[in-house]
Amino acid sequence: MTPTSPLTAAAAHSAGASIRAYFSLTEHRAPAISGDGGRMVWLSNASGFAQVWEADGQGGAVQLTRMDEPVGKLSFVPGSRDLILTTDRGGNERHQIWHLRDGDTVPEPLTDAPRVVHGFGAMSADGGLMAYAANDRDPAKMDVLVRDMASGTVRRVWQGQGFGEVLAVFRNGASLLVKTSEASSRQTLWRIRIADGTATEVFPGDGPTEYRTIKLLKDGVTMLALCDRGRDRAALMRVSLESGAAKVLAGYDAADIDGFALSGDEATAALLVNRDGLDGITLLDIAQGTLTDLPAPHPGVLSVPVFHPASGALVFSAEGACDAPALWTQALDGSPATALAKTRPEGLPAFREPSLTSYTSFDGQQVPCFLYDPEGPAPEGGWPVMVIVHGGPELQWQPTFRADVQWMLAQGIRVAAPNVRGSTGYGRQWHEMDDLGNRMDSVKDLLALRDWLAAQPEVDAARIGVFGRSYGGFMVLAAMVEAPEAWRMGVNFYGIANFSTMMQTTGPWRRDLRAAEYGDPEEMAEALEVFSPIHRIEKIAAPLLLVHAFEDPRVPIGETEMVHSCLTGLQRDVEYLRIAHEGHGFARTENRLTVHERLADFITRTL
Repeated sequence: MTPTSPLTAAAAHSAGASIRAYFSLTEHRAPAISGDGGRMVWLSNASGFAQVWEADGQGGAVQLTRMDEPVGKLSFVPGSRDLILTTDRGGNERHQIWHLRDGDTVPEPLTDAPRVVHGFGAMSADGGLMAYAANDRDPAKMDVLVRDMASGTVRRVWQGQGFGEVLAVFRNGASLLVKTSEASSRQTLWRIRIADGTATEVFPGDGPTEYRTIKLLKDGVTMLALCDRGRDRAALMRVSLESGAAKVLAGYDAADIDGFALSGDEATAALLVNRDGLDGITLLDIAQGTLTDLPAPHPGVLSVPVFHPASGALVFSAEGACDAPALWTQALDGSPATALAKTRPEGLPAFREPSLTSYTSFDGQQVPCFLYDPEGPAPEGGWPVMVIVHGGPELQWQPTFRADVQWMLAQGIRVAAPNVRGSTGYGRQWHEMDDLGNRMDSVKDLLALRDWLAAQPEVDAARIGVFGRSYGGFMVLAAMVEAPEAWRMGVNFYGIANFSTMMQTTGPWRRDLRAAEYGDPEEMAEALEVFSPIHRIEKIAAPLLLVHAFEDPRVPIGETEMVHSCLTGLQRDVEYLRIAHEGHGFARTENRLTVHERLADFITRTL
């Protein structure tokens, strides 16, 4: 089931090995299946940005929506073949919710407030009630609202005090399960009565907890919770909603469970297990407690699988360093997965897989790092190297499909991608090691990587660059300020330059979450000034490429405007590309091409 892309494989072939050709591969993500198993839909960027595509029942696919903006989330209405969709405007993350009825191609809006964030949450088992979060009352607070799908009546049932999400509607339709977050790793569960908004804490306990996935069971008194309550890494727990008693069903000391799916008969859970950045699916027989690993389609990253209601097989998206995101299905008997929708590259050099290694940082900590080597031996004088730092910082570099990385490898550039302290995927202790006053320790990890690479005989120590997006962009600026002579060049995509101004201008609904990670702008004003590269921007000596989009709600474009203005005034070698109608990233193929052609040109000239 491969949709036709306007950038066909033949076009990629005719473009040769330009970076444009690497972005010709169509991506397929986020599969969803109706409760009766009769419809399967997913998101594909074959039309230029994410729209809903549907299996046509004959081994092919058709484009279902043609909306003006990329589709963010999609979900089936329980008990029907209708869909719920979300979109924002130009990546501003102020999502609206849409209802696409079975048989239609034009959705109807369920919300129409372009300045308000709407977070779709869950629906009742009969599909008659939709619950979601919105910040219409106060931009900094997410309230909980419910909509009667038949009458269209909307009622506010709970006034939030910060960031909140609706996770589920209880089986009896009388209450909602809501998650609030003081930080990404400090969260609380609440049972909210729809009738009067009464809130009762669910599964209370001591110590910070992150809840990744929650499933309410059919008995109405039990839930399965994937969380790190009392642990360094998340485990799947069976929790009594009446007594709060919990039993660990599955957990690992040296691997993360990132999510899980539950079969219709509630007998089997499909765990998404992350081992050092590589994903796999493990089946848990809930009654017996046995674990069975399924063979992955290829090394890489998987989505949380979906159980097909008719066949019982799993459906998921998978991508890897050498594989663009594609849809796969896999039986539970351990047989190999089968591709449903996949793009095959043509006319491009062979893609390269990374190897996993580690290096020693300033304080003796071992820092995980993915190394991507070009094909063949290093040239005389050694490879140039691009160090790429992931964003977040509460994220993890995993070997997803990166067209820019594969292009760099084809140019003979080694790529190193570390998971410095502060990264997820290695437990709570590693995740929290860069919090608040320890902010610069992760930058020291990055500088230690640069020195480790420079000491290797196959590396040209005079040609090491650094590239990052979002928080990774901050890391680029900080590294270039801390060690100006260490870098041949740098690339900063929508990075933080000044933590104080970023905290003032970021979307109000996420400000408290960022303060929990970076520090309160008033209480830690002096520290945030020290951490902010803008205050030492004159130390940057190497060429720097800046890219930012106008609608970015997370790191507003003013952060990069400051950097560009200062470096221009200092007569430094700086280039700046501004992108319209995009947010915190680039969702449209045309914009991705514009950005990455500029990136390729800059790398070619400076590294």
